[in-house]
Amino acid sequence: MLSSTANAGFTQSSKPGPRIVSQIVQGDASAWYEQRFILRYYRVYNLDQCEGIDPPEVEEGIGEEFNPVEKAEAVLNNLSDPPDFQYEGYQAFYAPKPDRISIPTKESFRSEAHFYATLFHELVHATGHEKRLIGKRSRRSPLCVRIYSKKN
Repeated sequence: MLSSTANAGFTQSSKPGPRIVSQIVQGDASAWYEQRFILRYYRVYNLDQCEGIDPPEVEEGIGEEFNPVEKAEAVLNNLSDPPDFQYEGYQAFYAPKPDRISIPTKESFRSEAHFYATLFHELVHATGHEKRLIGKRSRRSPLCVRIYSKKN
């Protein structure tokens, strides 16, 4: 049990948390016959199910001080056939079916640089949509696999 949860009690009404399986390899990696594989199981609980544990402090974003970067905004405004952008939630991701990038609001990032780095990272994923550059080839073609692996 982790030290942070050692003194915390779990509520009686809570269900047991799911088990997470972890594989650990011990031994010399160059010799497979000297390696041992160990499976470990861990019970994981939501913080809401625990008593006596204070939630971690949440790092504040930049608030209303967001200053757009002109060159980055120029790139975004001049995209040909861009995906839709959805500014909400706590995670950034590209959804290929609706061709949409979901990203938290600008103010929730630590800096303008973090916001644009995340947004442009998701735009790289959007290049794989069938109506854009990489998507014109079959996903199974070796060239497309190499291009996709290089962009990640």
